[in-house]
Amino acid sequence: MESRSEHPIAKAIVKYCSEQDIGLMNVEGFEHFPGLGVIGRISGLTVAVGSTELMYRLGIDVSGNVEKLLSSSPS
Repeated sequence: MESRSEHPIAKAIVKYCSEQDIGLMNVEGFEHFPGLGVIGRISGLTVAVGSTELMYRLGIDVSGNVEKLLSSSPS
């Protein structure tokens, strides 16, 4: 998913994978939501990478432990 993103962290992940000879998977149906994240399909599965706001908009419950971990992460 990160190979299609323009986000600096995504570019760093792709660079690291390249340096480690980690192959990238083909992404289909890639959609970029500025300030929120990205969505696409990998091997027929829909994958979303992004903010909690994007997850809420997609109807993905990030409450509980996931939300707690995100709120305690350093900025």
